[in-house]
Amino acid sequence: MAYTSLEKMDILSINPRIVLNQTTYVVQAFYEALRTRDADTVHGIVSPDLEWWFHGPPVHQFLRRILTSAAPEDSDSDGFEFVPHSVFSVRPFVIAEGSDRRRSIYWAHAYTVSDDGVITHIREYFNTSLTVIRLNSCVNHLDPDITAGDAWSSSSSSSPAPHCHCTCVWVSSRSLLNHVGKTVPGLILTIQD
Repeated sequence: MAYTSLEKMDILSINPRIVLNQTTYVVQAFYEALRTRDADTVHGIVSPDLEWWFHGPPVHQFLRRILTSAAPEDSDSDGFEFVPHSVFSVRPFVIAEGSDRRRSIYWAHAYTVSDDGVITHIREYFNTSLTVIRLNSCVNHLDPDITAGDAWSSSSSSSPAPHCHCTCVWVSSRSLLNHVGKTVPGLILTIQD
């Protein structure tokens, strides 16, 4: 079921906290729909062609089970609640992080939201420290006509690697990760301008 822009604005008025722009608003409405177990709203906000990536223990695939209406694998997963602690835009993504109610499970989500307010991609990380970096100005100083993609995909070892500037734009909250109570792996999500 797809929603019109006006219907989406009604849905989005449910939870206006921490709103920075329309894309963060869509993601917050998504969490509110998850919290209230409103499947129609969830499926109205999420594209039917959603691309979903997951990193973490397979038992923590709560969102997959919700999106596909799969039966919970254990009694704990049926009652899992995503509690977002922050939601903000890091173009082209909306990054959200949070925990479960007991703060024993940490999660981070990276969303892509279309211009018409539909979530098209979800990258989900459980008990994983996430760092988001932006690659800017990739230049091959010996041959400026060679792009970063050309140099990296070239089979020739004589092609010099491009010089790229990268900026850290977001890092998982240490205070949330500390509640997990164990060492967690770290991943880097790269955004290229």
